[in-house]
Amino acid sequence: MKLRRVPWLFCSAVLACYDGAGSESTGGSGEGEGSGEGEGEGSGEGEGSSVDDTGDLPIPDVPRSCEGFDAQDISAPTATIGGADCNEAAIRSAVEAGGTVVIDCPEPVQFTAQMTIRNDTVIDGSGTTVLDGGGVTRLLFKVPGPSVWLQNLTITGGQAPNANGNAALDPNRWADWPGGAVLAQCHDDSVAVGGGVYGKNFTCTDSATGESTRNPNDGSILDTGTGGCLYSFTCTFHCDECTFTGNRATNGGAFGTLGGKMQVTNSTCANNEARYDSSSNDNQGFGGCFYQDGTETAPGEDELNYTHFCGNAFSDNDADHAGGAVQYFYRQATHTSFEFRSNLCQGNTAGGGPEFAQGGCLYVYVDPTTKIPWAPDVGPDTFVVTANAFLDNTAIDLGGGAALYNIWDTATRFDNNLFTGNRVQTSNQAMGGGGALGLVGTYFDLEQNTFVRNVANNWNGGIILGAGGVALRNNLFFENSAPNTMGGPAVASEHVNYQLDELDDGMGTGFLVFASGGNLYMPSATPSGEPRPSPGGAVLDVDPQLGELVTDDTFPPYLPLESASPAVDAGMPLESVEVDMRGRDRSDPPDIGAFELGG
Repeated sequence: MKLRRVPWLFCSAVLACYDGAGSESTGGSGEGEGSGEGEGEGSGEGEGSSVDDTGDLPIPDVPRSCEGFDAQDISAPTATIGGADCNEAAIRSAVEAGGTVVIDCPEPVQFTAQMTIRNDTVIDGSGTTVLDGGGVTRLLFKVPGPSVWLQNLTITGGQAPNANGNAALDPNRWADWPGGAVLAQCHDDSVAVGGGVYGKNFTCTDSATGESTRNPNDGSILDTGTGGCLYSFTCTFHCDECTFTGNRATNGGAFGTLGGKMQVTNSTCANNEARYDSSSNDNQGFGGCFYQDGTETAPGEDELNYTHFCGNAFSDNDADHAGGAVQYFYRQATHTSFEFRSNLCQGNTAGGGPEFAQGGCLYVYVDPTTKIPWAPDVGPDTFVVTANAFLDNTAIDLGGGAALYNIWDTATRFDNNLFTGNRVQTSNQAMGGGGALGLVGTYFDLEQNTFVRNVANNWNGGIILGAGGVALRNNLFFENSAPNTMGGPAVASEHVNYQLDELDDGMGTGFLVFASGGNLYMPSATPSGEPRPSPGGAVLDVDPQLGELVTDDTFPPYLPLESASPAVDAGMPLESVEVDMRGRDRSDPPDIGAFELGG
């Protein structure tokens, strides 16, 4: 299947002129962020050749489970700390010497200054140890080169220094300021050095970055406020069975990365915040839990760049601008793999700042134009969003569950996701929409997803589609809602919008929908009987007979089908989706939606 690509600036009588980046014509910003090195902002335009090759790219394979990693062996420690040695001086001496350090302290240990990691170091807290920054200091700083493992350890009360008014900090060393509790650097004057930070059963709470995200001397943008707990600069960062709660930053309330490789599995990120500070920086409020600014590796590396989330619970995180839980920015064709798989997104919020707010849980922006000379120029990239549960997330303007921009020329799968109870809050009908999902400039297949009782107070309770092209196959749309008293039936839809063009006639008049089938729409008409867009409709205006949300069987939660559901065995055969969101085998033909009754 060939998908035709058009620039994703679109206008309509309903949405006014909306460039997907929240231009001034719509009252928001939402633009792609520049890197922490001041590379500039995303262009806000989906450019490229007139032919898109997405349909010819392989569909990425994904494992059925979320594999973590084992803790480091501590059977022969270099140093053991306990008893009378449970103090800052003794712990500092052991940690800064490197090696394997086992600490067993039943009471929190207060710190007054950060420790510096200059050698490969394992810090094992025995499941009892709490290192407390007391709201006055960062706990750990890793220099380029070595790696550090944080396991069975809790850090709390970390505080990064303020950028303004701190004479001890070189204003040109912007990377000294991020990371409230842990700062890991793996670069040295733009030369790849290496090293990483690894967390296993690591907990980080109530940590924060300092104020001001502009250089006080010249006003340039600095990533000083990224990573309330942890910031990783061009490092490998892996975390398994970790917990991040109550952390705060201007970007990445819990943790953030720039130009590195990142994998988080089986972890919890809750009640973290990405908030605007008092500075005039417009690159703030992204990623209530996590913020990634570019995946490009440090100069000289040509390895795969990856950001993978699997088996995590993101709940009650809040971002003022975009990505209530997760914000992800990268440049197209940089040998990048993004996976968001088998995660729970619940109760996250994007909004509260002055800018266009989008992506209640997940916000992804791909920059299709900006190139960095030393970054890999390799494609296609890989983009996977599968088997996730998006529950009760909110965005003020666009994409209550998720907002995605510029996904094309990319090996993609978007399937087996559950969206229920998500909401777009604004009633401003000049912009945004998509109670569950906002797609702008995207070209990929949406298959075997379930959209139930999502709400937009402006347009499209289910999905809002801005110029691009998708195929809709075996998706279940039930009782999504949006105002239906304004606009024609093609724009004021409960489920999907907006001038859907199934003819591919070469006219850039709407979001193209290709090769669709096997979808269930309830309702498929207004209360007065006026038809709504229902591309690929196989089952119309029939109750799908869904059960109650199941939260105690497998992770993440799912909505089952009752045995008499009209969605059972009603989908079109698909070779691309072999299992349901629980990893259970699909029948042939499959059920409609993310759940397979016989699986």
